[in-house]
Amino acid sequence: MIRPFAAAALLAASSLAYAQAPLDFNSITLQYLQSDADNGDGDGFGLRAELGVFEHYFVQAEYSARSIELDFAGNPEIDLNFGRIGAGGFYPLDEAGRVAVFGGLSFEYVDVSGSGGGTVTPDPDTGGEGGGGGPTGTDLDLLLCIILTCEEGSAFGTKALSAAGDDDSTGYGAQLGIRAEVMPNLEAGLSYQFRSYEDYTRDDDDEQVIGVHVAYRFGQWAAVLTYDNYDTLELDEYLLGVRYDFARE
Repeated sequence: MIRPFAAAALLAASSLAYAQAPLDFNSITLQYLQSDADNGDGDGFGLRAELGVFEHYFVQAEYSARSIELDFAGNPEIDLNFGRIGAGGFYPLDEAGRVAVFGGLSFEYVDVSGSGGGTVTPDPDTGGEGGGGGPTGTDLDLLLCIILTCEEGSAFGTKALSAAGDDDSTGYGAQLGIRAEVMPNLEAGLSYQFRSYEDYTRDDDDEQVIGVHVAYRFGQWAAVLTYDNYDTLELDEYLLGVRYDFARE
């Protein structure tokens, strides 16, 4: 009879010690995501990995893929994928290390492809911040314009757009954020990402992403809820995932 109680006491003590451990950047996160765009919605998944190197530095990799079904005749689909590899550092703001600011730089990749549905014509009366790019806009511009609902008079806003096509681009990114353990086992965070792509020739050729997350930990596992807002794409995403912290002290 003593053994079960001893095991329970040991588990409770280890969980408490783990909850009081400082934040670090050693984890793998798998997420299911829901996408809400101006002209459609869809879902997909995301995978993120971070590995601490030295005392206050880390490397990270991230990939996400989603299929967005557009609100046009024939229900064409857009596949929108992002990839990122980078490195950064973090700085604890308190002695216990439960509040930390972080930042980093990254190599970025975006791939956009469309299929089905023939052609569609965005409605300029429904709003959106699209436009620009001029007559030399790339296929990437063309496909993203379908999602954005381009303005009247833009390079692609006044003619039919084919949902078929494929294009990709590379660039760079930067991120800043803060993470905090607001109470035992409960973490919250805020982040800002800047992304710039070489072949994206719209007037708004940069992407900015604001993210908010909360995570509730169960030992080395955590349930994570995240909201990301893409400024240029006017895309809202809600991510529900599970995180494994594999090297917390």
